[in-house]
Amino acid sequence: MDGYLPFRPAGSTVVIGVQPGSAPPATFAGGPVGGGDVGYMVYNPSVNDVWLGYGPTSTAARDNSVVPLIGIPSGALAVPAGSLQVFTLAPQQFFSGVTQLGSASVSVTPGYGA
Repeated sequence: MDGYLPFRPAGSTVVIGVQPGSAPPATFAGGPVGGGDVGYMVYNPSVNDVWLGYGPTSTAARDNSVVPLIGIPSGALAVPAGSLQVFTLAPQQFFSGVTQLGSASVSVTPGYGA
């Protein structure tokens, strides 16, 4: 497949503990400082879906950690239970999250590729 690059880690993995209700303080994922967009490999081994908020500050990441409901938009990324996904975002992001039910742990690894 043309243009496909396998994921290449470029920073340390962080783990975020997520619960229903309000999001925990955001965790800084680090990784590459510049050079354009960065891939963030997100793994949710839990049995609960996670709504992962992100942003350039801890406050922005927490504010974006909202379960979307009818009529209530959310800036969060959907991370279904048992999934492994790569999201392409700006470098140097903070992450937080929330579940609708139950707890979960999500790992985030910065890098390049998909």
